Amino acid sequence: MCAGTVSNEENITTCDCKKCGFAYAFVKYVAGEKSRSLWNEKVREAKGELFSQKDNFILGGDEVSVIQYPEVLVRFSADGKSQELNNVLCYSKSERNNAVLYSNGKIDVSGDNSYGQCNVDTKLPLNGIVCAPNCVYTVGKNGQVEAFGVVADPVIRSWEDISSLAVGSFHVLGLTRNKTVRIAGEMIDPVITKKTSEWKNVKAIAAATDCSVALFEDGSVAFAGRDNDPRREAEKWKEIVSVKADSSYVVGLTKDGTVKLAGKCRSILDM
Repeated sequence: MCAGTVSNEENITTCDCKKCGFAYAFVKYVAGEKSRSLWNEKVREAKGELFSQKDNFILGGDEVSVIQYPEVLVRFSADGKSQELNNVLCYSKSERNNAVLYSNGKIDVSGDNSYGQCNVDTKLPLNGIVCAPNCVYTVGKNGQVEAFGVVADPVIRSWEDISSLAVGSFHVLGLTRNKTVRIAGEMIDPVITKKTSEWKNVKAIAAATDCSVALFEDGSVAFAGRDNDPRREAEKWKEIVSVKADSSYVVGLTKDGTVKLAGKCRSILDM
């Protein structure tokens, strides 16, 4: 609450607040700086709870999206426009496809269907859905993975006990329920394969064409890719709750809602 000019009107106290800018704010009590500090702390805690929810930050194609509580998807496109969808459990976007998993189990995949990737037909109750180049993957609540389209590696269809997936152009990461990471696909640097297989206590995963990223339970980040890759700066981050990657950046979301970037676009494009 802010100090201001107070008047009584029909048992409702109103306040024309000069500090916060509200021209006509309804308040029950008027308090000082100590109460304002307490209020701000409560707001920070609430934001922390919001952004600590299940992997609600999505980076893909030409947009950034967030699934806000309760199950509201907000999509921000490169042209500055936004769109909201309700009752969304999971969302994924690639260069060619969009996939929405609704809280009632309905699946909506749109875009290119050259390889049948829009024809997602599963009888499994799902935890997630992921768009990859020419393929759409689903993760069942039982941990089983299904693929529709051109699968990066047939072994992925045999994966079990998976909680989530992350895809690059040529490889797929699977986060297991015991918080380790599996990797499969083509054109994978052996260094990336070795490093990802050593990760433990992993909370979330991300992937791009030439890298894999892990977010650990303690909020730290690991990067598997070229030694001189500027995206490796993400390994210095702390208190991260969600992480994504593309060919230019690793993007992290902190528990207070701040977005962090690691990478230098020009240096990567020049290569």
